[in-house]
This record gives sequence, structure tokens and C-alpha cells, in this order.
Amino acid sequence: MARWRARPGPRRQERVLWQGRPAWRSFAVRWALAGWLVALGASKPEVQSGLTLLAGMIGLSILVTRLRYAYTVTTRRVLEREGLLAQSVSEVRVVDITNIRLLQSPLERCLGVGALELSSAGGTDVEVVFWRIAAPAAVRALIRRFQ
Repeated sequence: MARWRARPGPRRQERVLWQGRPAWRSFAVRWALAGWLVALGASKPEVQSGLTLLAGMIGLSILVTRLRYAYTVTTRRVLEREGLLAQSVSEVRVVDITNIRLLQSPLERCLGVGALELSSAGGTDVEVVFWRIAAPAAVRALIRRFQ
């Protein structure tokens, strides 16, 4: 007796739906501090070079933080990449996500940025976190649409 086996249908290609990094505007307080240091240095020539150097270091820390994190949402997975030289990747399948928590302080709400914490059925903790992203509610809705 021959057994009939259904052949799996064509698999849909995984495609990228959204990619992002921490938003530039999420660093508004650091930008304001750097600007204040430059303005203070302009009014006090004896400490201008030190304050300008400090403001430059703040700007560099913003750039490094932004480059250190990369986030991706595909039709199948959600990925968080962390690191510049060494890299760590956290990944959760979209169908396994059970909880998406949106976090925003009052300032972040005004700036339109926030964080998403994603948990799956298999994990007890938050598995993927998108920090300081622009329009976090829209990203959450996009993930929910593909569940």
C-alpha cells in the first residue's frame, strides 16, 4: 500500500520589513549638554579647548551608541544586534512572540521615541529589546501584523 505524502508548498521568502538603530533625536539631552558646553566655552576662552573636547566626547559617545545597536524585523524573525568589534545577536521568531512591551518616558513621548521589549513563550525574560527607536508604536503594530 502506497503512502501519500503531501509535498510542502513553496516557502515564502523572508523579507525585511523594518530596520533601525537608536534614533538621533533620542539623544536630545546629550545634544543639549554638548551645545551648552560649546556655548560656555565660547564665553570663557581660558577653558574653551577643554569644554570643546568634552562636547566632542559626548558627540562621539552618541555616535558609538548609535552604531553599536542595529534592529531588524523580518516576516519571520526579530533580531537585535549589539556590538562594534565583537557582536551579539538576539533573535526571536515572530510567531513565538507573546508579549511586546512599549516603554516611553514623558520626554521620549514628546520626541516620538521609546523602547520595545519582546518576550516569547519559550523564555522567562525579555529576549529582545529595541532601545531608543523612533515610532515604537508603529514598529509594534508591524510585528503584530505578521504574527
